[in-house]
Amino acid sequence: MFQENEVITLLIGTVGVVFVFIKRRVLAQSVPSWRWLLAAYFYLYIAWAFTVLEGLFLPRTFNVLEHTAYMLSSFLIAIWAIKALVAASEEEP
Repeated sequence: MFQENEVITLLIGTVGVVFVFIKRRVLAQSVPSWRWLLAAYFYLYIAWAFTVLEGLFLPRTFNVLEHTAYMLSSFLIAIWAIKALVAASEEEP
């Protein structure tokens, strides 16, 4: 059995995925190292999907997959932050 808040989170995340897809050119021009940030968001989205799936079937498997996706998302956000800081420091005179 899944919880309603997990489904709502997934639905809101789906709106975010659509928004990112529509605005990808703007993101590419305005966000440094945007591909790292985008990959982190998609792993976060996948983790939300695994959360819902674990309530339906194979709970242990999807729980491990969910937390693995959260871990990968965290690593990718850290890489993005480091790359963005380096890019910002290189632009300063």
